[in-house]
Amino acid sequence: WLLCSFICDALAAASQGLVADALGRNSQEDAREVSITVFVYSIILGLILSAGLWLGDSTNFLLDLFTKDAATQKELEEILAIIILAQPLNSLVFAADGVLQ
Repeated sequence: WLLCSFICDALAAASQGLVADALGRNSQEDAREVSITVFVYSIILGLILSAGLWLGDSTNFLLDLFTKDAATQKELEEILAIIILAQPLNSLVFAADGVLQ
């Protein structure tokens, strides 16, 4: 999950520079266009990361990678669904942070 956050943060950092460049040129239209593009990319990125997490969950790869302890894996299974479902929102929030900063 942390790796997914770092990937989303990279998109946010890039968007921050692009929006700042557009605003520095006094081009609100370019800033708006960049923002919309970044939001679309962030949703797509979030869905791709969710799919990757789902695949890792469905094959038990993620749980086996994290730990071999059955009790810990059982507890992680309960929150992994929330993490997978929240990933598109997580990506969108990171993008908004980059665009609005």
